[in-house]
Amino acid sequence: MSILKIEIPSTMTIIVTIIVLLSIRILVKYIIRPVFMVFNFKKVKGAFCNYTPILGFINEMETALQTHNDQHYFNLQRIATDPNLRLGVSCFLNKVFIELYDPELIQEFYNKQTKFMIKDPRLFGALHQMAKEGLVFIEGEKWKSQRKLVSSVFHFDYMNRFIPTINQIAQEWIQETATTTKLLLSICTIT
Repeated sequence: MSILKIEIPSTMTIIVTIIVLLSIRILVKYIIRPVFMVFNFKKVKGAFCNYTPILGFINEMETALQTHNDQHYFNLQRIATDPNLRLGVSCFLNKVFIELYDPELIQEFYNKQTKFMIKDPRLFGALHQMAKEGLVFIEGEKWKSQRKLVSSVFHFDYMNRFIPTINQIAQEWIQETATTTKLLLSICTIT
């Protein structure tokens, strides 16, 4: 019968292995993967691809702010020099950011926004269920039906009739606040 001998690696070997694995993970996540993600857009006609590892567009924006007092100076220069420029692609950490310059692309994005973006329900977790299903937070057909209901009531003529009432309430609130403020100031000066 043979006994299997297993040699336990030293502590130093384990630490070096962990450091190497973490380094590879960081290298892949923050440098290699973003390169491929950004340069996938090179194929898109009218795309400007800018890859700066880790800091990405933040470095360019900071430089533009310091030298020209405008964060978007370099973007504006690119748009002015290349009228066929449709979008800009850059990275930050391990994410890719896309800036749309072409009005047609912007319009298409907003028309199909519900297909590209999903509102994260965790952000609105503290809200009452009724508020979550309100006009601000819902999308799609529910939004259209609620918008139709609201727009039938809140149209320009309807709102215009309430301007005198709004002005009167605002004036009363200002007078009440001014009186309260004067009273508080007089109490503070007495003490």
